[in-house]
Amino acid sequence: MTTSDINAVEFFLFKMLILELQFIDFGYSKNTLSNRRLREILWDIHGIISNVVYVSNEFLKDINNKGRVRLKKHTGEHKTPVKILEKEMLKIYRLGKLNKSDDFVIFTELKEYLLENLIIVHVTKKENETLKKLGLNQSLPKNGKDRYDVAGIMISNNVVKNGQLIIVSNSPVKNGATFNAVKTTVLADTDLFKEMIL
Repeated sequence: MTTSDINAVEFFLFKMLILELQFIDFGYSKNTLSNRRLREILWDIHGIISNVVYVSNEFLKDINNKGRVRLKKHTGEHKTPVKILEKEMLKIYRLGKLNKSDDFVIFTELKEYLLENLIIVHVTKKENETLKKLGLNQSLPKNGKDRYDVAGIMISNNVVKNGQLIIVSNSPVKNGATFNAVKTTVLADTDLFKEMIL
């Protein structure tokens, strides 16, 4: 795939996202089909713009000796809940429409936002249930703390890229602030990671 192909695919996915945001803006957000479509579009966009998946320490403990994961015991989780992503993306979309911006301008602003906030983490189903019990599966803590810290979920510095586990460090990510620092370190300083991106 050439750079122009990736840009075309990327633009197509963001065009789908903009259309979905239009549906939501018109009041269709209560529709579970709309919610599912938004999640699927975000997952596809993640695969194009990042394709890096973080994992919890508990997730790592459950990888068998052949390096395989029992998928029935795990789930992919958005670090920032989709409801929060949706709310922020709607702000970008509405501001763009208010300013009479074309779709490309909105696309660029959405991409910048998602590059910082569309982070996928594989956690155990037990950890996901903890988030639900604490009411943090669709919201962030009111005190401004990281929801994973509140739930006691430790995120590993190790990542999955294109289906392969990349060992970056043994120390866990402690909170949202260091999470982005780790992301930057992983993208910039890991030789193995650089090779896999190229």
